[in-house]
Amino acid sequence: EVSRLASGRRLRFQVSDTGVGLAPALQTRIFTPLAVAGPTGPGAPTAPSSGLGLWICRQLVERMGGDIGVASEPGQGTRFWFTVELPQEPPVRPRRPPFAGEVVLLRERHPLVRRALAGQLQRLGLEVMTCTTTEDLTRLHRGAALTLLGCSGYDHDTGEVDCIIDDLRAVAATPIVVATSRDAAQVQFRLRRRGVQAMLQKPVRVQALELALLRLLASVQSEVGSAEGVPLRAAEPPPELFRPHILLVEDHAAQRRVIAHLLSQQGARVVTAADGATALDLLSHLQVDVVVMDMHLPVLDGVEVTERLKQTHGDAAPPVIGLTGNVLPEQQARFHEAGAFQVLLKPATAEQIWEAVLAACGRRPADVDEAPPVDDAEALRRAGGDGALAAEVLQMLREDLGRDLPLMADAIADGAFGVLAELAHTLAGTAVYCGAGALRAAASALERAALARDPSVARRFEDLRREAERLGKLAPVAPCPPSDPGKR
Repeated sequence: EVSRLASGRRLRFQVSDTGVGLAPALQTRIFTPLAVAGPTGPGAPTAPSSGLGLWICRQLVERMGGDIGVASEPGQGTRFWFTVELPQEPPVRPRRPPFAGEVVLLRERHPLVRRALAGQLQRLGLEVMTCTTTEDLTRLHRGAALTLLGCSGYDHDTGEVDCIIDDLRAVAATPIVVATSRDAAQVQFRLRRRGVQAMLQKPVRVQALELALLRLLASVQSEVGSAEGVPLRAAEPPPELFRPHILLVEDHAAQRRVIAHLLSQQGARVVTAADGATALDLLSHLQVDVVVMDMHLPVLDGVEVTERLKQTHGDAAPPVIGLTGNVLPEQQARFHEAGAFQVLLKPATAEQIWEAVLAACGRRPADVDEAPPVDDAEALRRAGGDGALAAEVLQMLREDLGRDLPLMADAIADGAFGVLAELAHTLAGTAVYCGAGALRAAASALERAALARDPSVARRFEDLRREAERLGKLAPVAPCPPSDPGKR
């Protein structure tokens, strides 16, 4: 049950049951640590409890500026309640597109698709001129802010779309967007080389359409140069990645498998053990960089294993990162006193565990050797061995980043998660064709976070921004020549 109190900003949450109730003496201490309710009547059930749940609830509610309480009579049930004061959200003003009133020229053969696209454009505040003939298209192109070409497989197969684009480019430099029923990734390089500024996949989604318009019509400018003379880097052998050797000690099989997988994804070499005795046996003949170990283990617990490591190896003992679900500070302190380098509270995130591993190895995240931002061999393969094309596509990616990063920052500030996900998805797709694996991974992670409205969105955006900065620092060298099909 939730009710709004008189202030309008304070909410009261209440839950009631018809159980055995609580004695008055217990109600006065139920919110203190380790207070456990016992049976209050004949046949009353007992349940194992740590006595910490309501204490934690009180801590959380009080930190939020609220109150918590209980009302109960033995045999009559119990009612728990708490209040919190929540900030008033400012009224949301309708967002007017920055391109409202602009004129868009639309060419689409199919009447129903043409009608649907025109409706989408009009709902975004644009004035739409439609045409079906090449003559009208060429004549009206100069006066439009943007021309949207709807293309079918027939247009691609006959080469008609290429001829139309060439004709339009000869008339004016008005931006051209192509909406295609073909896989946009398959045709985008060919059409972008002809002067197309953006590609959309049919059926066109409103978010993707608005995003293309924002890129081309909004006042978002980036200082980018021409693709000409911006060649691909010479191939270099990748530096050796940081691959620490880790012993993971966790008795819970599912948790052991998940944590080992997360560490392996970061490049770590992981050996696992399910109890403390096995861990000590492994460490007697195995040299590792870090031990990641649960506190509560069968045979020997994590605290005792850590103590024995220190007794046996002294300062040469590998650093221990402890994992525990125990929230009591004194219990965590036992792990520290035994010699643990750091203790993490379960469930620890992959980022927390990896940052602890880096710190234990004397590294910061920025110090870790990184793979080059572009895999030149992959970029050349994607470009069919054409080094000049690979360089051009890489420059296109740089230009996209220059346009899209400010839009992403605005989307995060506005809570526009759909737009953010669309931007990240597009960048990830382009990065694949450039061999920019780290950038693709960062963009994909941001897309997933945006779709899930995850609080890590801002951190994922910073990861992407750092990868974009690395991509911008590539040293230009002579492009690789196109492959000679006559040589095998």
